[in-house]
Amino acid sequence: MKRHREQEMVFRLGFDALCQQNQVTEGYEPVPSIKKSQLSDGFEHFCHWAAAQKSLTLPQVGFEHYEQVGQARFWKMEALSLVQSVFRRPLEVWLALDKALYLESHGYQVSLSTFCDTATTPRNLLLHAFKS
Repeated sequence: MKRHREQEMVFRLGFDALCQQNQVTEGYEPVPSIKKSQLSDGFEHFCHWAAAQKSLTLPQVGFEHYEQVGQARFWKMEALSLVQSVFRRPLEVWLALDKALYLESHGYQVSLSTFCDTATTPRNLLLHAFKS
């Protein structure tokens, strides 16, 4: 399952790089979902399939190069998400506290708490406010 996710992301990122570097598209072009079994047909097949889905014409390119570009972009994205995950909870709490202060300044009585253990769900903040 994880391998399919990685392979699909590499293919999507490589296809995006191919399209942008060859001016096939001006920005990111979302591609519909693909059957995981189709990933085994390889990157070039994925690119032709994605181009057909979006009615795009692909130039003659070295598909191996763009698959490698997709691989590099994937690992860069993974590294960034590791850094991002460290700040996810503090940012979430900060935003909830900011909202609580905003509501308080507009005449609400506010309490911020958790409603379950983080093992159940990491999105467990409860902001309770009522007009005083």
